[in-house]
Amino acid sequence: NFNQAFLYLDSAKKVNEKGRTDNYELSKSYIGLAYIYRERSLRSSIDEAVLKLDSIYNLVSYSDLVPYINFIKAFQNEFIQPALTDSLYQYAINNINSNNPDILDFYTRYIDFLIESRRKDEAKAQLSIALDLVEKKFGSYKNKYGDLLCEYGFYFYYFGDYEKSIEIYNTQLLPLIDQRSYNSNDRYLHAEYFRMSSWSYNVIGELQKSLEYNFLYLKLIKDFHSPVFYRYTETYIKISNIYNTLGHYEIAKVYLDRAIEISEIQDNYVTKLKGLFHKGKVELKLRKYDKSIETLNKAIETERKHLGIQVYEGFCNCYIAQSYDQQNFYDSASYYYSNCISILDERYQS
Repeated sequence: NFNQAFLYLDSAKKVNEKGRTDNYELSKSYIGLAYIYRERSLRSSIDEAVLKLDSIYNLVSYSDLVPYINFIKAFQNEFIQPALTDSLYQYAINNINSNNPDILDFYTRYIDFLIESRRKDEAKAQLSIALDLVEKKFGSYKNKYGDLLCEYGFYFYYFGDYEKSIEIYNTQLLPLIDQRSYNSNDRYLHAEYFRMSSWSYNVIGELQKSLEYNFLYLKLIKDFHSPVFYRYTETYIKISNIYNTLGHYEIAKVYLDRAIEISEIQDNYVTKLKGLFHKGKVELKLRKYDKSIETLNKAIETERKHLGIQVYEGFCNCYIAQSYDQQNFYDSASYYYSNCISILDERYQS
């Protein structure tokens, strides 16, 4: 949550300007940094933030910071130790003061974790609790409510009810936003409305609408994010995929090059991997076979060296095989098709 992060950082800055050393405020600043690091998907920085939080907590034991520390640790462990992540989120929610509006942030992120873990019924139950809290206590916290509504729509998007997700964005999220306002909170939520809606319009085949919403999102986030904000890379990849589907391969490649360039500036290897993977596919469609193979091998190298996983390697092998196949190099094609099958079989069996 960027707004909360910057509040923490600003608070810490003011303390430092007064010449005081205050561990409580310092802790808040690290929490704020951890939020930002999470938004940038910089794993090593999350690790650093958690280590610093641990060292400070051991020294000063502020009980009201413990839920925040567990919340950040949950971020850290999401894709490594799901069971630990679950218990950390539950601890954070159960131990934060129920009158503290930050509890909505905790619910929003926990719900997102449950959705992406395909725990549909649990996600629905937590959504019900969080929306009830908004109605009873926190209706005036527009940004937090808006983030929760984004998650509400994402719930239906993820489980295949795309029309319902669009309905929530249009009938509940959009009325919450003053579209003429230059207030940063309204502009942030308006941007999120376009970003989330674009996904659903894309899946139901309204590609021009999705493309329009992606560009509107980019226009709005320029007001409050740096040119190397990680969501630019995600959005450029989405735009390129739409152009790819429409058959505009050269335009698709331009946006992928932008995404890769920003990812390299950020050292964001997740989005760099995605950018390289999709670029290799576009080059294959352009029949630039050697370039496609080179790009896909870069994607494999990025995944192995920096992420230590084999999720995209199997897919890359499939498209490398297709490059050889289309050139009638059948032995090489057979080798890479077999690699793809072996990698993906092993992954899904485990």
